[in-house]
Amino acid sequence: MNSKPQPKGVKIKLPSIKSAKTKTWKALSLYIRKKYPFCGTCKVRGKTVPSTQCGHYKHNSDKPNKTLGGNMLWYFEKNFVGQCTSCNCYNSGELDEFAIFLEKEYGHGILQELNTLFNTPKKWSINELLAVELHYKMLLNGLG
Repeated sequence: MNSKPQPKGVKIKLPSIKSAKTKTWKALSLYIRKKYPFCGTCKVRGKTVPSTQCGHYKHNSDKPNKTLGGNMLWYFEKNFVGQCTSCNCYNSGELDEFAIFLEKEYGHGILQELNTLFNTPKKWSINELLAVELHYKMLLNGLG
């Protein structure tokens, strides 16, 4: 965004919702994969495999009621961990190991918190998406 003051009547063109969601997801995904360089679910099984993807515990597409609009979990950091392609794609996310990882990482009650947020209606605005994208870019820069 431009930090110079704009003359009256000049509007800054914001990205589309779709574009903002894509950019925000990319920033979150990069941050998660850098934060967790090894597959969180393989690690639970005692293996050390590099993470190449950002895996979800709860997926937005699992929602039985599509009328709830957006989803609070789309950019909620505790819903994600770095995963290898095998765990994330070919083994459906290894949800049992994922749950064990989440409990170890965030403590008892995290699965209930994710379930509550999963059922919380949320429609993301452009400004919220831009703020979340910036947040994860700053966190990513902090990881060096």
